[in-house]
Amino acid sequence: MTCAVSLFLDVLHLTAAILVLCYRRLVFSYPHSVGPIAQVARAAVMRLFGPNILLLLPCWLLGVLAFRLGDIAMSRGVAIVLAALAAALLVFIVLRVSPLPLSTMNAPLFFSSRFLTDWLIAALIAAMLVFARRAVADLEIAAPISGFARRLADQTFPLYLFHHPILLFIAALVPFDHGRPLQVLTVVAVMLAVIACLGSLCDASRGWWRQVFETGLRRLSGRRDSMHPLSK
Repeated sequence: MTCAVSLFLDVLHLTAAILVLCYRRLVFSYPHSVGPIAQVARAAVMRLFGPNILLLLPCWLLGVLAFRLGDIAMSRGVAIVLAALAAALLVFIVLRVSPLPLSTMNAPLFFSSRFLTDWLIAALIAAMLVFARRAVADLEIAAPISGFARRLADQTFPLYLFHHPILLFIAALVPFDHGRPLQVLTVVAVMLAVIACLGSLCDASRGWWRQVFETGLRRLSGRRDSMHPLSK
């Protein structure tokens, strides 16, 4: 079984590298960056990521698709029903459906071992976001509420990025009892406070990083095209 999975990963990895070399629009970044150096660079990035990360690529692409769809043509009532249905299915899958194809953290896939379940969950989340956006499109939301929601949303990526290493650091520095709710809540509170600080630093440097990567990609492509709409 392990040999078969390893062979599958090797084939997936090689296929992804070939596709990136041949088809410029597989990566939602700079479609006009089609120079040979840029294509080789994309393949190298795929090689660096490894097959485990590539197995989760559809989850991120579904998020890009949900972002690009914008406001769909649909009545508010239908959108509310579909958003609620997607949310109900999401809860059912998370609580009742066994991870597929393998249980979480099972070798050799580890954090990608349940990639089929993750694809389905990502599809439902993307659908829920699309329908929910249509459901609230005509509502007037007070500026303080929308501003707070935007600031809260800005912390989701730092939360995703930093929560695991911070938890490992805290556990190594101050061992705590997982069976004591107060200790667990304290650790979570400290983690969220640290992530909020790191998130503010990341947000402040976002423009600088965007300029660095934009300049690098343009130089690799040999063109000076305008920025892709997704990066705006």
